[in-house]
Amino acid sequence: MNIDEKEYLIYHEKVYLSDYDIDWETQFIDEKNLLQSCFSDVPIEHIGSTAVKGMVAKPIIDIMLGVTSYPPSNEMIKKIDELGYIYLGEADIVNGRTVFKKRNILNYNFYIIKYLGKLWNENILFRDYLREHQDVALEYSKIKQNAIDKGMDTMSKYYSEKADFISNIIKNISIC
Repeated sequence: MNIDEKEYLIYHEKVYLSDYDIDWETQFIDEKNLLQSCFSDVPIEHIGSTAVKGMVAKPIIDIMLGVTSYPPSNEMIKKIDELGYIYLGEADIVNGRTVFKKRNILNYNFYIIKYLGKLWNENILFRDYLREHQDVALEYSKIKQNAIDKGMDTMSKYYSEKADFISNIIKNISIC
C-alpha cells in the first residue's frame, strides 16, 4: 500500500452512520476469536459506538488489544497483517496507540494500546459510561448525526467534530 492509500484510510475515508445492528456483537466475537488464535494471552475489547446497544454508529467494529510492552513488535505487526489488516502506524506516540484497519464485507478498526494505560482506561470508561447512560448515548448519537449532516463526513473531520464531547465525558468520569 502506498502513502496516498494509507492517508486516505486515515484521514479521508468517507463516514456514514447506521442504526444499531445486533450483529455487531457477533462480528466482534468472531474477530476476537480470530485475533486470539494468534494472541491468546492478551486482553481484547470491543470499543466505540458499535459496542453500545441501541447506538447509531459507523458500521465499523472498533477493537482494542492491550499489550504490557509498547510499542508492538515487528513480529506482532506481521501477524496482524497476515490476518488481513492494513498497518497504518502509530496514531498517538505519547500515549501509545498503533492503528490497523480491515475493509471488506465486514469492516474493522484495530488498535494496539498499552494495557491499563491512559488510552486503554479512557476507552473502557467511555464505552461503559455510554452503556450505563442511554441519555448520554442518545446525545452523542445526535452529535455524530449532526456532524454528518453538516458535511463532516471524512474520518478526520468527523472525529474532530465529536472530540470535545468525548473529552468532556472522559474528564467528568475521571473526576467522579
